Amino acid sequence: MTSSWQPPQDSPITTPTPAKPFYKRWWFITLAIFVVLGVIGSFVPESSTDSNSNTSVDQTTTSTALSTTTTTEPIAPWSSLLSPDVDANEFVQSLCKPLEQDIDDMSDLVGERLALSEEPSKDSYASAEFLEEISWENDDVSYAIWVRGRQTKVVSNVLAESKAAEPRVEQLVELLREAWTTCEIETTIDELLNSAKTLDARLKTIKTQAQNKPWYPKGFDSFDSNVAYRFLKYGSEYKCSYYGAYCWGVEIVTFTGCNNLYAELTFFDSSDRNIGWTNDTATNVLPREKVVLIFDTYEDGADTGRLSEVSCY
Repeated sequence: MTSSWQPPQDSPITTPTPAKPFYKRWWFITLAIFVVLGVIGSFVPESSTDSNSNTSVDQTTTSTALSTTTTTEPIAPWSSLLSPDVDANEFVQSLCKPLEQDIDDMSDLVGERLALSEEPSKDSYASAEFLEEISWENDDVSYAIWVRGRQTKVVSNVLAESKAAEPRVEQLVELLREAWTTCEIETTIDELLNSAKTLDARLKTIKTQAQNKPWYPKGFDSFDSNVAYRFLKYGSEYKCSYYGAYCWGVEIVTFTGCNNLYAELTFFDSSDRNIGWTNDTATNVLPREKVVLIFDTYEDGADTGRLSEVSCY
């Protein structure tokens, strides 16, 4: 199916990482992201609610960002990483613009993908179609982790450019926390993280619905594990086989196919009383092939019908 939208080009999965200096090497950034996930979570209020996925995250706070570390070695403040001629306050101020720009870029991308995923999250057929069309969804990506990782990378890059000493993860976290406060972007980063968690939850819902999509086409009802059906509209989709008869048109699809397809329809009068039945057959039905059966009767008073039996053999 051809989609009317183009997937965003900025993918958190494929963003290249420079090899030098060491702050930008893949192993360092990977380590930082997973440690930062636990440490930053201790000082960033977290809450999100997605009405489509019924997923929520309660607000949590802790007294110190270093409470998750297991080392007993004293950790020097992040300012000790700077050269003596670099003012710590000015250095923090220099982080404001790149951090704010990074947040703006991520907010645009997360917001766009939230909008694109809203409708597919409500329907299993739309969910499956959505996953086939998009190029940016991946099981290994958490947008909440991605947001935190990108902000940490901004701090790491600026430290590297200033020729600072090698930082520890805890020092990066301390610096990032101070920058969020100094730059007055704590509320903004909270909102972005909540949106990222909503997107994570929504994508999880979409993938679950797509995996549970029924084998039969949308608009059909299950008769049993091998048969699905839908009633057709008289005139536009079927007509009676005989003049003057009462009739119903039913479209049937089978999962396995069958040499002989037999179906019965029980019909009722306007008072919902069972007043008889009729049948129709088809042969050489292929798997998932749609078959139209017409159920005719001359019984006076026939008003509604119910598919009561289907045999596929």
